[in-house]
Amino acid sequence: MKKVILSEEQIKKLVDKLVINEQNGVRTESLTVQLGSIWPMGMWKITPQQVNELNPKLKQITDFINKNRDSIVTIQIEAGESKVTNVDNEDSSKPKLPTGVLSQKRGNVMVEFLTGYFKNLMSDNLINKMPEFTQPKQIIGSTPYKGPNDLKDPNLIELYKKEQFVNAVITTRKDYECLVGMEITIGYYKDKNKSKHRCDEAIFELRMNGVQIGEVNLNNNAMDIMVDEGYERDKSLYLRSKKEAEDTFDDYVKNGKIKNPNEGNKERFVKKYTKEQGFTDPGETPQIPGWADMKYQNFGYQTAQEYVDAIKTINDNFTKYGRKSNNQIGGDRSQTFRLDGNKAKSIIDNSPSNEIVLSIKPLVSRTGKYKLYYYQGSHSDTPWVTIQSRKSKDPLYNGEPNVGMQRGSEKETILLRTDLCGNPIQNTNVK
Repeated sequence: MKKVILSEEQIKKLVDKLVINEQNGVRTESLTVQLGSIWPMGMWKITPQQVNELNPKLKQITDFINKNRDSIVTIQIEAGESKVTNVDNEDSSKPKLPTGVLSQKRGNVMVEFLTGYFKNLMSDNLINKMPEFTQPKQIIGSTPYKGPNDLKDPNLIELYKKEQFVNAVITTRKDYECLVGMEITIGYYKDKNKSKHRCDEAIFELRMNGVQIGEVNLNNNAMDIMVDEGYERDKSLYLRSKKEAEDTFDDYVKNGKIKNPNEGNKERFVKKYTKEQGFTDPGETPQIPGWADMKYQNFGYQTAQEYVDAIKTINDNFTKYGRKSNNQIGGDRSQTFRLDGNKAKSIIDNSPSNEIVLSIKPLVSRTGKYKLYYYQGSHSDTPWVTIQSRKSKDPLYNGEPNVGMQRGSEKETILLRTDLCGNPIQNTNVK
């Protein structure tokens, strides 16, 4: 057994002290509670009187465990003994004990006592899980012992008593490294989702354990396509058709199908050709859509163009942050968020238990920054969710959660519950 020798000053620095450390995606908190010098020399069993003296310290340990309910909790007992030649005073024959044996007995009996104590708390639902106990550590005191005469010195006796201490070192561990780099995608796919979604009131805040991950824009109706985008698309198709018409006309001239052409004939040919192809000249500037003309005053805008510009700015901002769209009315939309170390840490630190709660909160309402989309209130179709870990080739989750949402609700809705690494918890009531 390896001996650890600490000075009294070093021991004082250890006890009743909270140490927080974060490294490589792991957050640990360590609290050392001084249980006291509870044993007379040569004694190692725990008496009822000693239990009464320990109760305040036991409560301190219990409070620390409950504060870290979602963490892995380990307890190591540090048991000390002095250098005084020890005998086992619990044995009537008082046999001599080699160095370290007395502290070993004290450590083992304290682990046995605490195990029973926390089992009772578990039975009474006062803690949510049993702490794990590691091998007790023996600490041999530094005060020299030269012989029986030293036991006549009151100052030395006092030092020997202090070295017969017991400490409980409680360590909590949260591992958030498995969340770093994880990607969460919230989407709507018309060929996968059960409901057919077509509206512009589908903006949500994505949360994990209440931590805001980002805002999701699943809008896929006219306000999402926008008049400018539609105009550019129509103009591009028209110009392509116009070029085909001009090339065709020139080819006809070259091959003698059209003789003595003039500019007017070519213009008429191009106009007729593009019309037959189903394309007309959209003009030089986009037209204000009817929905903007009808609604802009309701939201305090002076002109319909100002209203359109405000919506376009919002749409462009979402595009900058990972939004994907097939630019079709009623078409596919999705938004992907990647967790960095800070987000992962916040999610784990806010975990109410050994799980992560993935939820969304509707943001389209009569007030707020997305009020200019308001018509009937936030849509009620459940989104598609994909959770992809950087450590796994296959998604941890890829489907449509079985939850209900109400049209116009502003209430946060839980989509999924997962473990602390994003694996879905099966058969869990998510309501």
